[in-house]
Amino acid sequence: MKHPAIISIILFCIIPIGLCAWTNWNTLSNRNFKIFYQPGMESEAMAAMQTMEYYRPYVEKLTGNTHPRTAVKLEDIGNLVNGYANPVGNQIALFRYPPTSDELSVCDDWTQMVAPHEYIHMLQMTNDSGVPQLMRQIFGNLLYVQLHQPMWMTEGITVYGESQLSPTSGRLNGGYYTSIISALAKENRLPSLTKAAYYSSDTPLAHYYVFGGSFHSYLARTYGEDKFATLYHDNSSRVESYTNAAMPSLSLNGAFARTYGKPLEVLWQDWQNSEKAKPYQMPQQRSTYSGWNKSELKSHNDMLFYIASKADKTGPGASIYHNGIVRLDPTTNKSRFIIQQSTEFPAGFQIANDKIYYSRNQVQRGFANAENDGYGFVTEILSADLYGSNRKVLCKGLIRAFSPLPDGSLLLAEDMPDYQSSIIKRFDPTTGVTTEQFSTTKLIHGIFVDGERIFVNAKDYWKNSSIFELDIAAKKLVPIIDTPSWEVMTAVSGEIISFAAVYDGSTGSYQYNLTTGACSRFGGISDIRTPVQTPQGKDYFISVNGDGLDIYTDTLILKPYSIPQKAYDNPPFQRIAYSGAATKPAASSLATKSDGSPVPATWNEAIDTYNIKQGTYMDNVLHLLMPRMLHLPILEGTTDSLSIGAILVGNDVVGDFPQWQLTGYYDTYRSKTNVEFALQNSFFRPLHQQIEVSNIDGGSLTLNQYATLYQRANFGLNSIVGGIRYIARDAYERRIVSPYINNSLSWAGGRLGLYNSLVWEDKENLSSNRNRLGWQGQLSFRQQATTHSELNSTVNIAYDPDAETDEVFYPLRGYADELPANQGITIRNTLYHPLYKVREGNWSPQIYLEDISGGLFFDAALPRYNTEAAAHYSYGVELIAEIGAAFQGMMNIGVRAGYDREGKSFIDLMLGIGY
Repeated sequence: MKHPAIISIILFCIIPIGLCAWTNWNTLSNRNFKIFYQPGMESEAMAAMQTMEYYRPYVEKLTGNTHPRTAVKLEDIGNLVNGYANPVGNQIALFRYPPTSDELSVCDDWTQMVAPHEYIHMLQMTNDSGVPQLMRQIFGNLLYVQLHQPMWMTEGITVYGESQLSPTSGRLNGGYYTSIISALAKENRLPSLTKAAYYSSDTPLAHYYVFGGSFHSYLARTYGEDKFATLYHDNSSRVESYTNAAMPSLSLNGAFARTYGKPLEVLWQDWQNSEKAKPYQMPQQRSTYSGWNKSELKSHNDMLFYIASKADKTGPGASIYHNGIVRLDPTTNKSRFIIQQSTEFPAGFQIANDKIYYSRNQVQRGFANAENDGYGFVTEILSADLYGSNRKVLCKGLIRAFSPLPDGSLLLAEDMPDYQSSIIKRFDPTTGVTTEQFSTTKLIHGIFVDGERIFVNAKDYWKNSSIFELDIAAKKLVPIIDTPSWEVMTAVSGEIISFAAVYDGSTGSYQYNLTTGACSRFGGISDIRTPVQTPQGKDYFISVNGDGLDIYTDTLILKPYSIPQKAYDNPPFQRIAYSGAATKPAASSLATKSDGSPVPATWNEAIDTYNIKQGTYMDNVLHLLMPRMLHLPILEGTTDSLSIGAILVGNDVVGDFPQWQLTGYYDTYRSKTNVEFALQNSFFRPLHQQIEVSNIDGGSLTLNQYATLYQRANFGLNSIVGGIRYIARDAYERRIVSPYINNSLSWAGGRLGLYNSLVWEDKENLSSNRNRLGWQGQLSFRQQATTHSELNSTVNIAYDPDAETDEVFYPLRGYADELPANQGITIRNTLYHPLYKVREGNWSPQIYLEDISGGLFFDAALPRYNTEAAAHYSYGVELIAEIGAAFQGMMNIGVRAGYDREGKSFIDLMLGIGY
């Protein structure tokens, strides 16, 4: 071979395909699902199979569709809650960690919540027939017609569907979404069809999940749930539905009209009118006006403390996020962040011993996932004084709940590896010693201490959260308030427990007397969260408004309340422990449900009941080889030539090969076959590879290898990524090796990125046509300047003396050409500020305008001394609009005007910012 080094590199990159047996992914599959999991997740994989099979008939009826062999992968990323569906790649991902602290926590079981939700996505968006189905079969899954629909439709049906699986599960049964919609209705701020399809800062808590779920619930109540399948079949069977993203009136409006007998706009208005007619009492005495998210309001020493998160809009498509603990002085109504961090508070915060104990996420390796290179999130517990100073990390782990004890130690509840049960530990901050107390089959997610008594929030298998007293000596949990409804304790004082609950679909705040068993509900206001009383006897609480959540001071009224006493339903199946290789069980060993269907109790029985075949990593390879994403024919011609070929695009399931693309065509004029191939390869993670090879114009090859060397979730140094890039181009005459390192840092209100690369070409060692050795670096800086403005700066520095003068720098704004130099510095500075809030759009043709922002910029390019190039600089203004189109998110479009060094004026149209 002429180029043995290049051939060796190529072989190194494709070796993973031949090493399938070395990986540790396994599968459980039947004709409906193929569950991918890693060793140790066998029980969770079977639970996913059981859950999806149990709810499959309902989801199929709801959507009017089936989808054989849906691929589902399980991921363990620590305390990160998520799941997603990828209809184009026939892939669902389920993250194992069950939520216990937000609207997603209102569920009997996390798999019951997330798996059907994502499966509804899959069936709804892959529903097609007629000409659209034929086009999709010819050209690939990117032609699924219902990929091109408003987001309130995509997410609305899933939120609705997840809420029909149980009266005590799903976001429409949790009270939170209902309160948001009711508050917006009272303020006459429910959105138009267009606005609901995009995320708007106008209503930070309300988005297409909320609007779509409520709208679909209205349609089901008014016209019947069975209409959804009719709607999807109608919309997905018409070729004109491909215009939905641009002109929804041409097809989508008609599909709604044919299904419901009314135009979509009328149905939307009917829904809003029905919400406005509902009784809902909002508080009037507002103490804060910042909106966004607030939680865990506490009173201590005449001060109020709470968790707050908000986003300050600072420019086109840009916001600065703030997340932390706020201290509010009730006498002056002044508040400020005393602790800020870049993550949530996964185990909340507590106040004791004149200290604040709080939690944050942190990253560590050792988790069974492909999404994040084996990195996962754990919880750190820290302490600080009441002003946020003297911060100290105390301990970390899979801590879901904690509380300080009177002796100064911490009581911890850590998740067991299955995320279904807890282990109780005591941590001594003075010695750093952790002592195990006992384990429980319940999942504890809140701890509250009052003197010698300890209370916890906990949930059992296929049950919502309930309230228990923790008896450490007896190693048991004693039920205090335990019904099928969601019940979460928020505070305890003496004999009074304060708790939140969702009864009959409505959220509320309650008090329970431990001595008498009497219960009272805070009334007079529809939405009351974590009410507290100051020593002066003044009431404070959190409630919903159109801007989000705020603190209110209305006087609260306690009314006697009887907790609904309902019996628990039996789980549809039990979690099954893994017992090794499957053997067919005797039929007599299977229990049966009331309808006569079998209920497997062992691993082998489940294998037989669901007709499961156990597989290996080869299932992932077979999925990879199918170009399901796109198989697009190529037919290009001129007067004297014709090119015939195809573009093929595929993906795997687990993420080892996230995407590959093969483009091949035959040029009849030159009698030549041209091929381009690109592959993303993460098989050797944490090493990732991007491979691009082509035989066009003499051939080219790009190999990019990189790995994350360091990750951190909080402020400070966030990441270090190191890599090496090899490029062979110009018919392999140019061969460039570039090792590089990329760092990112962050702080409250700002971020810094650093990129450094060495550029090396060598005639002798690399067979390049030149010798070159240089360095290029980039600094990207972003800082919040005022509450609603930010400064963006990008600095490029290069010392690349052997490079061509046109391959180092990029042109400044206002210049057509780059700085003609290979040594020097360029600086781009822009100060952005939102100018005007539009936040409305047009339904058909589909377009949405969020905000219009302005920018002042100054750019400079300075060559290194003793070079002949002249310096460049420019300055001017930008006017940028955030525009949403085709239901595909936001983009920035604008105009720029300014002057260059010579005083010449320029006006440019812009797509994006900073270019």
